[in-house]
Amino acid sequence: MENQLAEVIVENGITYHLAEDGCYYPQLSLEQETDYVIGKYSIMRGEYMMKCHRHKYLMVLGISICMTWMRNATEKWNWR
Repeated sequence: MENQLAEVIVENGITYHLAEDGCYYPQLSLEQETDYVIGKYSIMRGEYMMKCHRHKYLMVLGISICMTWMRNATEKWNWR
């Protein structure tokens, strides 16, 4: 008999889905809303950076997302 792998596994609050290659991949999603109001000039700056300096914009965006995840993790685990 062949061992059957589960299609979905939930560990530590993260959902993993079985792919065709036999590996489990996490189901990741990003929050699209900010919890604070940003001003007109911040929006204009973001649009300018996305249009004219896309690489820098995406690098800063990635760093801020990582920092948000780390902040949420440390608050959840009460690390200080």
